[in-house]
Amino acid sequence: HAIRTRRYIDGYLSYPAVDANGNLVALRPNNQLPAGATPNPAEATRDAEANTILSSPSYSLKSFALNAGHGLGENAQFYATATASDRSAQAIQNFRLPATIFTTYKAPSVLSVWPDGFLPVLETKEKQYTGSAGVKGQLAGWDYDASLTGNRSTVRTYTRNSANFSLPYPGSPTDFYDGKLDYQQGIANLDLRRGFEVAALASPLEVSAGAEYQHEQYERGAGQWESYTGFGAAAFVGYSTADAVKATRNSKAVYVGAASNITSRWYLDAAARWEDHSDFGSVSTGRLTTRFDFTDALGVRATVSNGFHAPSLGAQFYQATGSCPCGTTLVAQVSSPAAVALGATPLKPEKASNYSLGVTWDPSPAFHLAVDAYQID
Repeated sequence: HAIRTRRYIDGYLSYPAVDANGNLVALRPNNQLPAGATPNPAEATRDAEANTILSSPSYSLKSFALNAGHGLGENAQFYATATASDRSAQAIQNFRLPATIFTTYKAPSVLSVWPDGFLPVLETKEKQYTGSAGVKGQLAGWDYDASLTGNRSTVRTYTRNSANFSLPYPGSPTDFYDGKLDYQQGIANLDLRRGFEVAALASPLEVSAGAEYQHEQYERGAGQWESYTGFGAAAFVGYSTADAVKATRNSKAVYVGAASNITSRWYLDAAARWEDHSDFGSVSTGRLTTRFDFTDALGVRATVSNGFHAPSLGAQFYQATGSCPCGTTLVAQVSSPAAVALGATPLKPEKASNYSLGVTWDPSPAFHLAVDAYQID
C-alpha cells in the first residue's frame, strides 16, 4: 500500500490556546486565537505531518481449500468441496487534533491520554466459510445430483487508537469493539436430467427437473457500549443495541425444462420455475429459447424470459446510528416507523422481462459474425 502525508499549513494552530493564567482555552472559529490568549507552547514541537493517509488498507489473508471425491459403486460418486479464509485489514483514519478535541468536542479529559491528538485505525476481521457435499450418478435412467451447501461470512469491526469524546479519561477505552455483520446460508438441492427418444423429434428430448430449499440468516450484532454511547468511538461509531437485528428467510423452488431439435434445423428450449419466499410470497418465472438455421452458415435465434430477485436481508434490515457535534444521525431500517414517517416504503422484489433476437453467420471457418438485439423491461 502507498502512503502519503498531508502537511498542515504553517501557522495553523493544532493545540488549544493558553490564556494569561496558563489555562487552556478554545480557539475561535477559523482557527483564530481568542482575545488575550497566546499560542500553546506545544505548537513549537508539533508534528506538521501527523495526518497520514493510506491509499489502501494493509491486510493479511490466510486461506484453505479442499476438494474431495469418492466412487460409490459403478453409478454413483460422492463429492465435497470446502474453502475457509481469514482476513484482517487495517485502515488509518483522519488525525484528531488536540484543538478539535478541546474546542469542537469539548472533551479536555481526552487530552490526558492523547495530549498531542491521535490517529485512529479502523480494523476489520473477516472470516468466510463455504462447504458443499453431494452425491451424483445415475438411477433408473436419470442423471441426478443431490447436494447440501453452506456458507457463512462474519465481519467484526474494531476502532483502535481512538477515544469516545463523551466518556471521561483516563479510565475509558482507547480500543473499541464496534460490532459485527454475519450472514449464513444453507441450501439443499436436487437436479435431475434424462433424454427421451421421441419419434417425431430430430434429437432426443432432454428433460430436466429439480427442487431447492434455502435458508438465510442476517445478523448485525452490537458492539461494546463505549463504542456507541454519546459521540461513539471517533472514526467509526459502533452498532448500538437499537441497531442490532437478526432476520431470517426461507425459500423453496421447483423447476422443469425440456429441449430438443424439432427438426434438423429448428431447436427449441423451454423452462419454468416456481419459487416461494417466506417474506415475499410466491412467483413463477420462465424462459423460451429457439434457434432456426436457414443454412449451415446462417441462423437466427431468439429468447423470451422473465426474472425475479428478492431484496437481500442486508438491504432490508440494515440500520446504523451515529453522532457528531451537530447531533445524532440515523440510517434507518426501511420498514422502521422513522423511515415510514419520512415516506419510505417496504422494499419490493425486482422483476424483469427480457427479450432478445439475433443472427449468426459463418460463411467460412475463418469468419464468424453474431449480431444480437435485446430489451430488458
